[in-house]
Amino acid sequence: MKLACTRCKRKKHLQQRLELLEKQTSSTSDEDTPSVSTSEPRPGTAQSNALPPWPETSSGVDDGQESWVYRLASATRRHFQTQATPAATPGQTPRSDQARDRIDSSLVLLNEALDDLGNLRLRTEAHNVVLDLSPTEARAYIDSFGNLKDAMAVPGVFAFSTIDIKFLRALPEMIDSPHIVVKSGTRVMYYNALYYGLLEELGPGHSLTTKAYMKVLESVPAWLEDTDMTDLDGNTAALTAWTAINNHDYQLAWKFHCKSIFYLRARGIDQLDVTPTRSFEEEAERVAHRYLYWHILSIDMMFQLFFGKPAMMRWSPNNVRPPDFYRDTDASAAKITTTIVWIRITRLATETLNLASNTKDNIEGVALEVDKLCLQLEGIMAEWKLERLMDDEDISNDYRCLIIDAVMTIYAIIIGMQRLVQKTRPGARTLHAARRIVTLIIEFYASPTLTNRSRTVCTHFMTFFPFCAIFTLYEHIIACLEPEECDSDIQALENMGLAMAQISTERPGFVPFAKTIDALNKVSRILLEERRLARTTDVVRQVDSGAMEGVDLPWAGFDAFQNLVATELPDFDLSTFPPLPDYSMDVEGDFYPSGFFRALENDFMR
Repeated sequence: MKLACTRCKRKKHLQQRLELLEKQTSSTSDEDTPSVSTSEPRPGTAQSNALPPWPETSSGVDDGQESWVYRLASATRRHFQTQATPAATPGQTPRSDQARDRIDSSLVLLNEALDDLGNLRLRTEAHNVVLDLSPTEARAYIDSFGNLKDAMAVPGVFAFSTIDIKFLRALPEMIDSPHIVVKSGTRVMYYNALYYGLLEELGPGHSLTTKAYMKVLESVPAWLEDTDMTDLDGNTAALTAWTAINNHDYQLAWKFHCKSIFYLRARGIDQLDVTPTRSFEEEAERVAHRYLYWHILSIDMMFQLFFGKPAMMRWSPNNVRPPDFYRDTDASAAKITTTIVWIRITRLATETLNLASNTKDNIEGVALEVDKLCLQLEGIMAEWKLERLMDDEDISNDYRCLIIDAVMTIYAIIIGMQRLVQKTRPGARTLHAARRIVTLIIEFYASPTLTNRSRTVCTHFMTFFPFCAIFTLYEHIIACLEPEECDSDIQALENMGLAMAQISTERPGFVPFAKTIDALNKVSRILLEERRLARTTDVVRQVDSGAMEGVDLPWAGFDAFQNLVATELPDFDLSTFPPLPDYSMDVEGDFYPSGFFRALENDFMR
C-alpha cells in the first residue's frame, strides 16, 4: 500500500509539472496522458551500495500547505512573535510613519511576487504533448545537439559517452511506430537531444523547445519502471538531471541524479580502478566511465552545497582515478585547462565536504579547513590565469564559456563552503565571491563578442548562478550600518533584476523569479534610502536637542511585516510543518532579517 502511494505521488508530480509547462506553449492537445506508474530502482548487488527509495522530500511540491510560501510566512511570523518589539516605538514621528508605509508597500509587492512563485508548485493534470517535427527537422536538431554536447560540460564528459548520434538520427521514423519497440531510456535520451538542439537553434523560450522538454518528462515514468538497465542509462540520467536543473525542476533533478548514482553502483563504476585493466580496450572503456563518474560527483557536490541534499557519493582515489585526457593527442590548451581545473576543484570541494560531515561538532576545525579550501581555490584561479583567459578573444566562445563557468563555480563553492561555518553576516571573502559572480553574469550578457549561441548554451548562468550569490548581497545590505557601503551592491542587484526581466520576456517560466528579485530589490532600496535619511535626521536631532536618538527603520519595517503576515495569512497548525532546512532562521534569541533571505534562498534551490 505504501509503495502504491509513493508511485501515485511521483506520477502526480510529473503530471503537474507537465501541465505548467504546457500552459507556456502555443497549442495543446485535448487527449489525457495515459496513467503510467513508476517503481523503485532495483537495488545494487550489495545492500551497502543500494540507494534509498526515490526521495520524497519535505518540500512537499504536491501539497500546497507545504509550499515554501506557507513555510516561510509561518516561520517569519513565529520569529516576530518571540520579539518584544512594540507596534510603535517612543519618539515615533510623521517621518517614521511615512517610512513604515513605504516599507510596508514594498513588502506587500514582495508578498504578491512570492505568491506567484509559490503557485509554480500548485499543478493539476497533464495532457499528451504533440511535438510536430518532420524526420528531416528532427535529424537537423539532433545534429545540433551533437555539435553542442561537448560545450555543455567539461569536454570529454559526453564526448566519450555512450551517446550515439548516428543511432539517434535513425529514430525519427521509428520513435512513434507501432511496429518497432524503442526502449524507454532511449526515448528519454532522444527527446533530450531534440530539446538541446531546439534550445540552440530556437532559444529556451520557443514553444517547440518547451514541448521537447515536456516530451522528456512524459517519457520518464516508463523509463523508471523499466527493470532492464542499458549502457545508455547512466548518461541519460546525468543529462536529464542537468536538463531539469536548467528548467528549475530541482526535485526532479535530484531524482534523476539518484538514478545516475544507482547506475554507477550497479555497474561497479564506483569501484572502477580497484583492479587494474587487462587490455587497451578495457582501459578505453574506463575513460568514458571516469568522465561520467566525475561529472556525477561534481553534481553531487552541487546538490550538497546549494540544495541542502545529503552526500550520495564518497570518492576515494583508490576506487576511481581522475579522467585521463592525455589520450587525446590533439588536446588544446583550453581543453587541458578546463579539464584540470574541473578535476581539482571537484576533488578539493568533495574532500572538504566529506571532512565537514565527519566532524560536525568541531566547527572551529571545519572553519579552518574551509578557509584552507578557499585559499586553494583562489590559488587555482591565479595559477591558471582563469580571469584573464575568459576575456581572451583568441579562444573559441565555447571554451571561453567553459572558463567563465569554472570561475563562477569556484566563487559559488567559496560562498557555499563559507555558509557552512558562517554564524553572522557574510565575511569579506564571501562578499567578494558574490560580487564577482553578479558582475560576471552582467558582463556575460552584455558582451558584444559572445554570440547568442553562447548565451543559449549557458542558460544556467542566469537560472542557477545568480541564486548562489544574490542572497549574500541581500544579507549584507540588511546588516550594513553604513548605506554607502551597499550602494554598489544594490545597483548590481538592480542590474541583475533588469537582466532577469529581459530573460523572462523570452522564457515565460522565468517570470515569477524575475518578479521576486525585482520586489526584493525594491525592498532593499527603500530600506537603504530610509536608513540614510534616518541617519541624517538623527544627526539634525542631536544638534537640536542632543537627546533624541534616530529611528531604526529596518526594524520598524519588519515589525510592520509582522502585522501584514498576521492580517493576510490564516492560522496554521505549526506542528504540521517540517523545520526549515540548513539556512533557516534561529528560533531562539534575536531575530536577524538575514534569516528571511536565507530561507528564501534555500527554497529558490528547491
